[in-house]
Amino acid sequence: MNINIQIIFSLISNVLFDTKIDEETRKETIEQIKDVYGLAKYHDVSHLVSYAIVKNEIEFADAELYKKLKKRHAIAALRYETANYDFCELTELFEKEKIPFIPLKGAVMRDYYPEPWMRTSCDIDVLVREEDLDNAIALLTEKCGYTFNEKGTHDVSLFSPNETHVELHFKLSEDLYNNDAGGLISQVWDYASLKDGFEYWYVLAEEFFYLYHVYHMAKHFEVAGCGIKPFVDLYILDKQVPHDERTRTALLKKSGLLRFTECCRRMNECWFEGAEMDKTMRSMQAYVVTGGTYGNKSNGVAMRQTKSGGKIKYIFERLFLPYDMLKVHYPVLNKHKYLTPVFEVVRWFKLLSPKTFKQSKREVEYGSNVPDSKSDKLSDLIKEVGL
Repeated sequence: MNINIQIIFSLISNVLFDTKIDEETRKETIEQIKDVYGLAKYHDVSHLVSYAIVKNEIEFADAELYKKLKKRHAIAALRYETANYDFCELTELFEKEKIPFIPLKGAVMRDYYPEPWMRTSCDIDVLVREEDLDNAIALLTEKCGYTFNEKGTHDVSLFSPNETHVELHFKLSEDLYNNDAGGLISQVWDYASLKDGFEYWYVLAEEFFYLYHVYHMAKHFEVAGCGIKPFVDLYILDKQVPHDERTRTALLKKSGLLRFTECCRRMNECWFEGAEMDKTMRSMQAYVVTGGTYGNKSNGVAMRQTKSGGKIKYIFERLFLPYDMLKVHYPVLNKHKYLTPVFEVVRWFKLLSPKTFKQSKREVEYGSNVPDSKSDKLSDLIKEVGL
């Protein structure tokens, strides 16, 4: 196992599950601290590493780095308080204005951690019904001073006056990520019930929250990588949260995500419990660890080339976007499919704009530098994990 990852998971396990840090791990932490800190920061878990080091009085010679590292969990706590203030304001507003809503992702997951600040999140995710979307946006912008950023295929991006990023979802399944789970995920409201004491705040059934976590994890995994944090969440959901395993399994089977889930659980057994790694787990670890919190461009291009069937086919698909993807960018095609060639040309002109052209050029450069061996490994990995 990667020594720095091994150290990070030992420290995380100490914070989250109160496991003991042995003398060998203390020694390795001190020896590897620069690399450990850098990797933890890359995966947005440096606050947990920071807390474990302070809690266990692990000191090292680099005073400047120690001072910087000690601040990480304090910054995370402050970040949580700011986001939680905005979350409470939003939930009170929607409850008062009779807008049904479901908190998602980190806004729910943090309650399963020993302390809510330990589960950092870059945004607040909330689902509303599509027919309530315009009213919800108007309330947040006009009553609370939110700034509208952009509307995507499944959510709207806004920023609070405190600069908290809020993603207001109007559906959970994503048009740009098609798999068997999409249809099941779109039935989200059928798996929601009112939170005790509220009339418009809904909560997801535990097994559906688990399914959505895996679905979102798989999406990022397939796009460019998902980082280690979703694995930590998954381990907590598996080990700390009461659940009906048969119900979870039935939903995962129906969605086509059971095999991926089992591979992620095996990865957690290696990281948290010291299980032996096989070839698939070593490949999975390398892909996840090198990608960072949200994956990286190199992994993303390599993955898209792999799924396209090679560099030439990938370039062709990027030039001639399939109808199912083109209509996401140009919804008018849903009713007028015959206009597809016209909007292919419209898209080409957009690609020639200075900003987009630079991005496209970088993507081609990344693609040219992806070795065939990496594509072959990713192809094998995707098959092994069932995606």
